[in-house]
Amino acid sequence: MASLNATIESALKKIIDDESSPPVSNVYTGADDETKLLPCAIVQCDGGEETLSGTGNYTCRARITIKSTADNDAGATNALTNHNALAETVIDLFKTDNLATTLSSKVTNFTVIGVIDRGQTSGTDGRTLEDSIEYDLISCLKNL
Repeated sequence: MASLNATIESALKKIIDDESSPPVSNVYTGADDETKLLPCAIVQCDGGEETLSGTGNYTCRARITIKSTADNDAGATNALTNHNALAETVIDLFKTDNLATTLSSKVTNFTVIGVIDRGQTSGTDGRTLEDSIEYDLISCLKNL
């Protein structure tokens, strides 16, 4: 059986990958140790705690980060504009009222019971632009 972290990351990744025209082609999971090509989206689950002992329901922190280069290629001056448009498109995929149901449908033997929005952040890491959205997901490794 896959770990809950890996299962959540797989479900998050599938939301992007399953789009008829995915907004970003490089989508990585947090446990992925490959070199990440930009622009990209990184989905990760930082683990969590069992909500009530013995229930198998866990509250896990999930994050979707969009990264782009801040460098303008060949004299272009629109790196920030392009990044902002990409980040908005990817993040909008996760700003739905039915996110729990959508995530639950992406992976077998997995249910998201509830979603708590933890907000968005923007920033830079060297010459990389980053935007993230975070959630706490109350979930379990079974179909309910």
